[in-house]
Amino acid sequence: MTTNTTTYWYAVETRARAEHRAIAEIEALGEFQVYVPMETRLRRTRKGRVPVSHPLMPSIIFVGSTVPPIADVNSPDYPHPIFKLLKLPSVRALTRGAGGMVHPIQPITVDGWRQDFVENLRAREAAGEFDFTPRPPVEGQPRKVFKKGDLSDLMALARRTLFPDLALAA
Repeated sequence: MTTNTTTYWYAVETRARAEHRAIAEIEALGEFQVYVPMETRLRRTRKGRVPVSHPLMPSIIFVGSTVPPIADVNSPDYPHPIFKLLKLPSVRALTRGAGGMVHPIQPITVDGWRQDFVENLRAREAAGEFDFTPRPPVEGQPRKVFKKGDLSDLMALARRTLFPDLALAA
């Protein structure tokens, strides 16, 4: 007997600002994987600017199931376990495809490479693409002060290859 290791991802709509509550409720069921791509931005508070994480797509979470989709409504396995999520108070709806049917997010093939949407989001989040907090300057890169023009007295990192004609002083 072979085991099914493929994860079928579904987009689930939650109530407004209830993503974390929905995650807790879905994980309590113990049958599904849950993923919410997060972005990090700076927010002004009384304590200064602090990094805060928010869902990249508000009110959307991704739920993974190892149970393959059921195409036949007359099947004894129907309904699919993903429909249990509709009974949770923080879940509003399952994202539906053509004909009003609930389908998993299908991978696409680009230039012969299979690309899974959720795995691609996970990789991009791990690479820091959704982290919008300022980065510290690179060691060894000189800081310059603009002496002329509208940007006078502005301290910045400047690359001479991009701005060779600007009057910069060290």
